[in-house]
Amino acid sequence: MKRATVDLWPTYVFRPLQGVLHLPLFRYSSGEWIEDDGEPNLAFSSVASGVCLYVSLPYQKNIILSWLTTHWCGYQPKHPRGNAWHYMLRPGETKWGGSWGRESHENTQAGDSGMKFITQHRAAASGLHIELKPEDKHIAAGLVTERKTGKPLVFPTNPMCMYCGCGIAAEVPE
Repeated sequence: MKRATVDLWPTYVFRPLQGVLHLPLFRYSSGEWIEDDGEPNLAFSSVASGVCLYVSLPYQKNIILSWLTTHWCGYQPKHPRGNAWHYMLRPGETKWGGSWGRESHENTQAGDSGMKFITQHRAAASGLHIELKPEDKHIAAGLVTERKTGKPLVFPTNPMCMYCGCGIAAEVPE
């Protein structure tokens, strides 16, 4: 797998919304887990609740946003196999694009590390994701930024589904 594909997504840092994770809180800092000191970072873990919060990037190379206009198991007649999910692709792309090296991206590695950190202290861990979906509260609150530039992560304006052409708030046209 080519290393360059990891660069499809910038590295994101964030602060967790208050009350999402139980105290004490730990943050991922240069590969180590330290007590939270208020700084943004790649991932946060709460041993008390057994949860790691991190940014989850799409699995497919060309998908930049996904959303629902119905229930997750609903039926969309204009989608392959009636799949309920809508997908917005990178400009000029027509297919999902396959794997892109997500497992090598810093955000994914921090999330994996957080799960391991928690399981060192508890029998199991759960992942809580900041996802590239319109309903994500961390992104809507402006808490997720690109590490290099400090620019907040924002959703594309006027996203359109690759299958049916509908936007986020719209129902699929018949």
